[in-house]
Amino acid sequence: AWHEWDLPARAWDGARIALAGIDRGPVTVVAGGPGEAVGQPRFSPDGERLAWVSDRSGWWNVMVATAGGRRARPLVAEAHDHAEPAWGPGQRSFAWAPDGRAIAFTRNELGFGRLVVAPVGGRGRPRDGAKAWLLGLDWGAGGILATRSGGKTPNQVVVTAPSAGSRRVVARGPVAGFEACSLVEPEPVSWRSGRATVHGLLWRPERGALGPDRPPPLYVHIHGGPTDQLTVVGNARIAYWVSRGYAVLAPNYRGSSGHGRAYRDALNERWGEVDVADVAAGIRHAGRSGWCDPARVAVAGGSAGGFTVLLLAARHGDLIAAAVSLFGVPD
Repeated sequence: AWHEWDLPARAWDGARIALAGIDRGPVTVVAGGPGEAVGQPRFSPDGERLAWVSDRSGWWNVMVATAGGRRARPLVAEAHDHAEPAWGPGQRSFAWAPDGRAIAFTRNELGFGRLVVAPVGGRGRPRDGAKAWLLGLDWGAGGILATRSGGKTPNQVVVTAPSAGSRRVVARGPVAGFEACSLVEPEPVSWRSGRATVHGLLWRPERGALGPDRPPPLYVHIHGGPTDQLTVVGNARIAYWVSRGYAVLAPNYRGSSGHGRAYRDALNERWGEVDVADVAAGIRHAGRSGWCDPARVAVAGGSAGGFTVLLLAARHGDLIAAAVSLFGVPD
């Protein structure tokens, strides 16, 4: 089983899941097509079932079918994504249990991740774990292995017990003590941009850089892609500014992943318009809401986010005091 698509389509716009015998036989397309993004085909350990992710419903949900791709049904049908855009191979946002009776996946909850273990075939109810991003999932006899990260959790490799939810850290990225650097978790926020509702994340400092009686300066962190998403994972750059008394706003403008297919498609043929309008509206909302000093706003972003930064400086220079474009994508 494999994941394929035809240019000029991109893997996260329209793709297919195909099957073929190892020795011989025709190629059979079992899922996907124009306007449906699929990916991560993975057989159950006994070879009796095939699972993949699909956004046919408008959300990337895990689908389960026979080994031949027939009678496909969602493992858990819900308005949450169970995957990220397939920018490259190797994504593992779900994993089969060793006995094939359950699947573990990471649910996207407005930028927060949550590990969910769901039985296959309606044998029971899904079990929700604690909030955290678990990626690169693999499920073996010892438990569910993954990389784990969160707002207050630097990157770790952990083994989680699927039933009890307890976990054991087997490796970690940043040096010990990083957690003491004033790490805080953000809160999901939203605002209006024209007729649309835009989502984002807001980190508030424990002590504002301008003193206790004044709103803090604001650093606006603009993601690239443009179909990426700022999620609640360990982020040293954001932690740096929050620890120094800045509020940080991460706008997930229309076009970002994590909020369903329609939200992601809203940027099609309007890149440089919708993203810029949404970030500008977020900066105005931050000032009106008292999240920051509106005269002290800096924006920064890389790649597609750097392109957005340049256009913000050109079109909305009155809103920002500084702008940093990292490898932006201008003409």
